[in-house]
Amino acid sequence: MASAWWDPSGPTKLLHRMNIARVKYMRHRICEEAGINVMSAKPFQGLNFLDAGCGGGLLTESLARLGGTVTGIDASYESIVICKDRSHHEESPGERTYLHSTIGEKLSTQQKALFDVVCCMEVLEHVDHVEYFLDQLVDLTKPGGHIFLSTINRTLRSFAMTILVAEYLARLTPVGTHDWTKYIKPQELVSLLRRRQCYILDVAGMDYELDKEAWALNTRDVSCNYVIHARRPQD
Repeated sequence: MASAWWDPSGPTKLLHRMNIARVKYMRHRICEEAGINVMSAKPFQGLNFLDAGCGGGLLTESLARLGGTVTGIDASYESIVICKDRSHHEESPGERTYLHSTIGEKLSTQQKALFDVVCCMEVLEHVDHVEYFLDQLVDLTKPGGHIFLSTINRTLRSFAMTILVAEYLARLTPVGTHDWTKYIKPQELVSLLRRRQCYILDVAGMDYELDKEAWALNTRDVSCNYVIHARRPQD
């Protein structure tokens, strides 16, 4: 089970390729804001991360290897089993903990404002109650802390690319993975964050280039996938 998730040519190959781009983006954005040398081997040393909806742990493991102390949570028990199995075989990836939990369970009541960086990647498009979910994410972020959210815009192009092409034609993701009605426009997500007093630092588009089999990030085209970097204000 773990080997299938972590196979870069297997069913999660798109996430493996996306993970490269999103880690590079987070590294650049955090280092720029904090005045850290982006070429440092451990630029996230001393930072506490939450990876909300960690899946099989791709992002969690990457952040830990860069020096972060990372907590990965997921509502899927099977995903946490995969994460823990992988962590037992990974050589010195850094400090990380995996919890079977939703964002609104014991984590939010026991660990409010604990994390320097809260990440929620490729999750919001699957959430039923987005506003409540965002409340929990912001509550878990330290004053002045970073929030990274990546999701999918609700456009005709995103319907064509993520459902018609990715699910039905190219079979890059399983059929039924996405529900277009749950996609969130960037201006909607920006508005929700601002209503929670967060500062928006950057909005960047992500495009999958089929010819290169890689994700291009930092584009201004947000018509499909995009990522937002925000900060919680200092109290």
